[in-house]
Amino acid sequence: MHALVGKGVAGIGAVIALSALVVNPRVGELYQDYIENYYNVMLGYVGWSLGLGLLLVGLGLIAARRGRAGWTGMAKTVAVLSLVLMADRALLVVFGLS
Repeated sequence: MHALVGKGVAGIGAVIALSALVVNPRVGELYQDYIENYYNVMLGYVGWSLGLGLLLVGLGLIAARRGRAGWTGMAKTVAVLSLVLMADRALLVVFGLS
C-alpha cells in the first residue's frame, strides 16, 4: 500500500515538473498575445513547478522504498499542498498581471 502511494506521489511530481515545458515564457510567446503581462508569472511558475515536482518525486520514491506510514503521510501532505500552490500559480498564469 505504501509503495503504491509513494509511486503515485512521484507520478504527480513528474507531471508537475513536466508542466514547466508548456508553461514557460518561450512557449508562452506562441499562445499569449501580450507576453509582457505574462512573462514574470510564467517564469515564476517554471521555478515553482520544477522545485515542487522534484521534491515530490524524491519524497514519493523515498516513501515507496521505506514503506512506513510517516513517510507516506508526509509525501501525501506535501502533494496536496503542492497541488493547491500550483493551482494558484496556474490561475495567475491564466489571468496574468495588470
